[in-house]
Formats: sequence, structure tokens, C-alpha cells
Amino acid sequence: TEFIRALVPSGETHGTMVFLTPNLNGMPYLGKHAWLLSRARYERVVLLRLVPASQPSMLASERVEVRFVPESVVGPQRDVDPRSAARLVTVEARFGYMERLNIGLVIEACQRAGLDLSGDDVAFFYADPKIRALEHHGMPWFRRELFRFLNRAARRMPDDLGIAPERQVELGVEVAL
Repeated sequence: TEFIRALVPSGETHGTMVFLTPNLNGMPYLGKHAWLLSRARYERVVLLRLVPASQPSMLASERVEVRFVPESVVGPQRDVDPRSAARLVTVEARFGYMERLNIGLVIEACQRAGLDLSGDDVAFFYADPKIRALEHHGMPWFRRELFRFLNRAARRMPDDLGIAPERQVELGVEVAL
């Protein structure tokens, strides 16, 4: 709700910021990057959570659940369709365990639900965690180093999703272990 109150009252947006996040109830990056919060004030914000399904594949009609947050409809546009005026949208996208992650499938399903993520003004934000050792009571050094190695060796989420490099924005986030 803090973010919703910070939105510019004109209701006019200049683009869409899609945050790949494990939690749809918060925006962990906004508090750490002041420039990000100032930019988000003028754009539609979409929180995108990818959820593994317990079945091999998903039907196109069941791929995404889109929720237009009504409190984020600001300014003089309160009397228009909330889907086009909502500044904050949450999307939960599901992939079956036999399916390859693909942002194109998510974009198509969102389009059917009334959310257009296909424009050139859409940027996908994701975290790149940097591991920092806690001085006391942290993870044992060998586990921390193993975690750090595995983290560096892992493929990046946007690459797995097939997001075009010019639409990716990587945010550094420190994780203390």
C-alpha cells in the first residue's frame, strides 16, 4: 500500500515494469534502489511469480492468474475499466514440470486476460543476489562457499524464460548468509 500511495495522481503511465518475484505480497527491490521507486511512480508495475505445477503441462486457459489491484487505480481515471487503469497488477504464471519456461506463453496468456506485456516499453526486472558472510551465527563457511559456487554456476532466470536481453534489468541484492 505504500507504493500505491506513492503513485503519481495523473494516472498516466510511460511504460511497464515487470518484477520477477517469489512473493506477490511485496516489492523487495524498491526499498533498496531509490531510482527504481522514482521510476515506478510513473509506470505500471507488474509482479510476476512463476509457480511450478504438479502436473506435466498446463492448459493455456489455466496458465496465468491476473489480478488488477483496484486500489492502484489513481487520479481522474477512476471511472474507466480497472484493467486498463490499474497501476499495480499481480500475475501468477504456472508451468508444468515437463514444460520449458517461456515468457512468450506468459505474455500470450496475459494478453487474453487483458494485460498487454508485448510492447517495447516493457522491462523485466530480476534480482542477482550477492552473497555476504555474516560475522556471527551465519551459515558454516563450506556451505556458504558451496551456495556461492552453485549460485554463480546457475543459469539466470531471464535466460531460461527467453526474455530478450534489451528488456532485462538486473538488480543487485545483497544476501547475508
